[in-house]
Amino acid sequence: MTWLTNQWQEHPIVGMTPQQLHHLLTNSELGNLQIQADLFCDMKERNGHIFSEMDKRKKDVNDLLWMANPPKNANEAERRIAEEVTEWIDEIEDLEMFLFDCINA
Repeated sequence: MTWLTNQWQEHPIVGMTPQQLHHLLTNSELGNLQIQADLFCDMKERNGHIFSEMDKRKKDVNDLLWMANPPKNANEAERRIAEEVTEWIDEIEDLEMFLFDCINA
């Protein structure tokens, strides 16, 4: 329980001021993405509308048919490459969870 309490107190949204938000976003631009990711996670957990919109987008991405199409007027080599890439996509285990993780990132 102590660990959870400490983790909660370290979340960026606790006691957030406009100045702290500016500092957080500026540091993120300089490469410190973890605290920004924590902030966005907190926002999604605390705001039902944000959660709902993100969830809709995740579901929409998973409803798409994932395949590689050859370019217009493709030659035989380009068609084979497109087919091979489509096979690679089909062979990804648990593609839905993979895409969810990518969207979350």
